[in-house]
Amino acid sequence: MEKPREVLWSTESSGQLWNTCVWDLHSCSVEHVFKGGISAAKSLCIVGNSILLSAEQDKPLLHNWVLKRRDSKQNRIILPGKVTAAVTTKDGHYYIAAIGQNLHIWELSSGRLLALVSAHYQPIRCVCVTEDGSSIITGGDDAIVHCWSFSSLVDGARNVAQNTPTWSFSNHSLPVTDLCVDSFGAKSRVFTISADQTCRLYDISTSEQLATFVFDTGLSQVISHTAQSTFYVGTLMGHIYRVSLYPVSMKSEYHVSTSTDKNLLVFNGHSAEVTCLVLNIDGSILASGSKDMSVKLWHTSSGQCIRTLPHKGSITNLLITSYPSQLSSELFSPVAGLKQLERHLHGNNDIDGTVEVTIPDTQSQEEQDILFCRQQASSVYQLSAADRLTFSHTGQLPESSKPQSATQQLETKLFQTEMKLSNALTANKELYQFCISKQV
Repeated sequence: MEKPREVLWSTESSGQLWNTCVWDLHSCSVEHVFKGGISAAKSLCIVGNSILLSAEQDKPLLHNWVLKRRDSKQNRIILPGKVTAAVTTKDGHYYIAAIGQNLHIWELSSGRLLALVSAHYQPIRCVCVTEDGSSIITGGDDAIVHCWSFSSLVDGARNVAQNTPTWSFSNHSLPVTDLCVDSFGAKSRVFTISADQTCRLYDISTSEQLATFVFDTGLSQVISHTAQSTFYVGTLMGHIYRVSLYPVSMKSEYHVSTSTDKNLLVFNGHSAEVTCLVLNIDGSILASGSKDMSVKLWHTSSGQCIRTLPHKGSITNLLITSYPSQLSSELFSPVAGLKQLERHLHGNNDIDGTVEVTIPDTQSQEEQDILFCRQQASSVYQLSAADRLTFSHTGQLPESSKPQSATQQLETKLFQTEMKLSNALTANKELYQFCISKQV
């Protein structure tokens, strides 16, 4: 069986040539570029293999492009603040973004803001979600790691008491710089790293710390192999370590050293801090990005550098996916772009700028007449188009059009009430649009 074609998505901090570049993982040829803006670190996402998302580096904007063969138009969505980290669920239904200390969850199909949680005391630096979408893990500059139940966050969006993490750990002494989760759903394990030179392994289902790895330098990036046999960490000095999990006894502290660990493999090649790490589908190729403005492809078994891809700025995001057929097919019909994302939770009266408009119920007697009319009338009285136009402007019917029978009088009252309701709904809509425009 032929291996699926894979592509590498990269972004860098200068934005001189592109926002996002798509490379063939094996030939390293440029397949496609998306221009406009500069992507923030840890914000590049692909939704349903059809839409590319990236947050602006220094502005509260979300860039999005529909994946297609010809040049895709860049669209922008205004966000409540600058995004520090973002992910999407595997099914592409939800967008989870960290903005400052708060965690936001949006439903992409409708643009609804489902949850807004004050998650940390300091800005959130990294976010990841389990394969089945059941849990969200966050790490921040406050050196705390939280695990959240996705369903509890969404259900308790309007009840602050319910917005508490499933479990929390504060074992790190310095800011959490990165974290990753494996692909075992609710029984996944989480790797967290920090500037305190440690990598910690947690079990989501039991909320236990399984192991601690101590390095001799600060750590910046981590990624685990899908087989759970090894994991890779990038350092502030530019080195990459491949650490084996087999000789590690659980609930122990393991000191990683090149002089004592025979299973440790070091990838040397970067001259500055490692900013991105990602593995391909079968784990045979490791892609790394650095502040030295280069992306390197490594053979994971031997640690040899296969290829170096130069860039114009520090690497901010790397992704490896199968090749999207939309980028080469003329027959692909592009999907509609994303809807605007809400910036406030509905039903929360404590949020500034939210205006609630209520029309009092003063037509109870008329509603009773309408109900009686619909039940008893045997014929329907209909006004001409000219009479309807006259009534909509003056509120009065022409003398020649006034009904004489009781049934006709009830039908006329029905029509008048419906017109009043229509006018009230129109006024309410215009007032709502005015309030929204003032907020924007």
